[in-house]
Amino acid sequence: MDLELAGRRAMVTGSSGGIGAAVARRLVDEGCAVLVHGRDPARVGEVAERLRAVGGAVDIVLGDLADEAAAETVAERAREWGVQILVNNAGPFAEHDWETAERRCGWTR
Repeated sequence: MDLELAGRRAMVTGSSGGIGAAVARRLVDEGCAVLVHGRDPARVGEVAERLRAVGGAVDIVLGDLADEAAAETVAERAREWGVQILVNNAGPFAEHDWETAERRCGWTR
């Protein structure tokens, strides 16, 4: 499928594994340069290497998006890199139930 994304720059948050890594691979297959994001340097590096092995133009950015300063650093890196497509894949951690996640995000009922 051609989504007409060739030549664009994308960032996929939480792309150090699972669905995020699969989305990053699909974007590479579509001709996008991809900024791979995650918290674990080893996992982010592994995904980046796999994408480079199939011809992807890839870079990495590390940071915990639950930390305000780290999130700002990730956002600044995305701006510097020229991200045109943002896939917000990072989500709540498995160790949080719904109420804990609500409080962490500042949501109220």
